[in-house]
Amino acid sequence: MIIKEERITMNFSNVPVFDNHTHTLDPRSIQLTPLELALNFLHGYRDVLPKTPGGPNGISEELQLHIENMGVVHTMVNHLSKLFACEPTLQAVTEERNRRTTEGMVDYTKLLYKDAGIMGTVVESVLPMNDPIVGLFPCRIFRLFKLDNRLFELFNQYDSYLEFKQALQGKIEYAVKTEGYIGIKCHIAEVYTLDARPVYDKEAIQAYAAAKAKDREAMLTVYFAIFTATMLQCQELDIPLHIHTGVTGQSAITGQPAFSGEIKQGHVHDTDPFLLSNFLTEPQLLNTKLVLLHAAYPWIRNAAMMAHNFPHVWVDVSWTLPWTSIGFNPIIEEILAIAPHSKIMTGSGQHGIPEIAWLTAKVMKASLHAVLTKAVECDYLAEQQAQKTGEMVLYRNAQRLYKF
Repeated sequence: MIIKEERITMNFSNVPVFDNHTHTLDPRSIQLTPLELALNFLHGYRDVLPKTPGGPNGISEELQLHIENMGVVHTMVNHLSKLFACEPTLQAVTEERNRRTTEGMVDYTKLLYKDAGIMGTVVESVLPMNDPIVGLFPCRIFRLFKLDNRLFELFNQYDSYLEFKQALQGKIEYAVKTEGYIGIKCHIAEVYTLDARPVYDKEAIQAYAAAKAKDREAMLTVYFAIFTATMLQCQELDIPLHIHTGVTGQSAITGQPAFSGEIKQGHVHDTDPFLLSNFLTEPQLLNTKLVLLHAAYPWIRNAAMMAHNFPHVWVDVSWTLPWTSIGFNPIIEEILAIAPHSKIMTGSGQHGIPEIAWLTAKVMKASLHAVLTKAVECDYLAEQQAQKTGEMVLYRNAQRLYKF
């Protein structure tokens, strides 16, 4: 008797994509050199010291070679060459890109978003809600309120902790209820550490004077108090709190300038989401929706385990995708293995150029197809389950979280 194998028909090519984390596009990025295009994917240091103190570092020929040979750059070149029907070289795709952007940057961006099926995005920016730069995205736009920028700005204005807290919470409430912000972005890991503890008004009031005098421990106490209060306010407003996790290049280096002149005091190891575990066991904090941005790269498993352990912790894969494009299949497989499929979100970490979100969508669809096909072939999932999981990760989970 011949056993006929069933053909897997699962397909994500026409499924829409929601980009859960992006920064603003740069309308000036019309004409780029091949190196400038590749540099959009460099989140590390440059190696030629400036001739003038305080100036930017330059790039040696050796470093240029390495930048142009990053895996994510090769993946971008591959996909752009297919879209443009040109040679798969950085030089060729850059020339064709520049030809198209010169004809119209807006139309080029629309082309990419339509090709990838990107239907919405969450933007992190300090720009006002209706700033035309934010409006460059050819899809539905959602905004995050940047907590740390406003926090340090108001901290410098108030000599009373309770007045400071009230002013900040008033700004948050207005942003959400009146301006339409759908969540809050916090950089606790970079500014200090994810090894937080719940702090309430009484302790913060006692520490506030010392914090104003820049005592580190007192500032930490006040920051944790605001973080605790913000977690609770997010429950009241029914919005998620997005926090940076993991190491995205220079994102958590001690001593670098940060928000409103503050100095980043976090260390790279302070961005591991496991450090947040004790804080989240506080009963009244369990119901805050917390989105771990960047899947805590390189602590992928830790982020996935947090989503498994805590009822309202979600995992976003921005920056991890597309930067790890060539190795993304095992990454999404690790996340799907333990995190609820209903709490995993696609994101890009895009900044400057629209190719980043476009590439994210292309790679995510390909990776989900490869990983979920394997799961069906191994009889871990039925094909119907796999199709549903892919759609949840691509856009349905975002629909549910942001209620659109």
